[in-house]
Amino acid sequence: MKIELYTNKSTSACIKAAYTLLISTFKTTIKRLWLPALVNAALLTLLFLLYIPDKTFNEVGLSHPMITLLLITGCYILTVAANIWFMAAIASLLNGKKLNQNILRAIVVVGVGFIITGIGTFIINFGSSFFGSLVSSSHIASPEKSAAAGYIASVIILLLLYIFTLPLTFSSIRCQIDHRTKLTEIFRKGYRMGLRHWGFLFVTHLVATLLTFVACFIAFIPLLITILSQTINQLGMLNGDPSGVPGYFIYLLVATSLITMYILCFIGVWMFFISYYIYGSVEVKERAAKMAKPFAKSPDGKLKTHG
Repeated sequence: MKIELYTNKSTSACIKAAYTLLISTFKTTIKRLWLPALVNAALLTLLFLLYIPDKTFNEVGLSHPMITLLLITGCYILTVAANIWFMAAIASLLNGKKLNQNILRAIVVVGVGFIITGIGTFIINFGSSFFGSLVSSSHIASPEKSAAAGYIASVIILLLLYIFTLPLTFSSIRCQIDHRTKLTEIFRKGYRMGLRHWGFLFVTHLVATLLTFVACFIAFIPLLITILSQTINQLGMLNGDPSGVPGYFIYLLVATSLITMYILCFIGVWMFFISYYIYGSVEVKERAAKMAKPFAKSPDGKLKTHG
């Protein structure tokens, strides 16, 4: 059962509609998305394996730094490409367009998302030290207070980044779903529409994120247990103890990671569906607000009624 998109929905209605859509079209969703989801899960698993604590992997990586760098870079590039494919496939499921018709818009949407994520990651990793050193070099505060000021400045900038980029969650989905819109409208008309409904976007995404966090945590439990076992075993090996896990443990780790990432992909589909219904609801609210204006100015400056 596909719930009508263009209706004025509340936060709970958007989330419920997304859940209903996912459950009612589950077979179709799996049939259409299983391959891009599997490729995404496989690449995420490969990236995960590159960062897990493993003495053998670390020794190989340190002895072949250039190959390791190329491998990591290649994995990230392929992951972005797979993400674009996955995004386009979800959009095709919703708007009925062919996959190749959604690819270009998916590239733009994913690109915008990665740029924002990159900026946020940079601020988290380097923002506090950068702003702290800036305050310290300007002799505005002592070195001790400069560090605290750096953290505060980073948090403020992250909050501002979130505030000003939240409308992009609407304009990006609008651009991806509705091909009548221009790509530039992500930062223009679509962004302004999202900005006018910032509160609705914030509340709905906040509730959806909390629910997603719970779902992801449950999905991650087997992988977390496996990672913990791997970490404890590696710490023991560094202290000279023999390996305490069976030889097939690495395969168990890979399989657990692959299944977990695959589940996460479909949790992501549910999040996309929520954004889909947010888009429809905002569109209806915009039309209602436009129709509610009783008068409009004619070119000669006189007032005239609509219709």
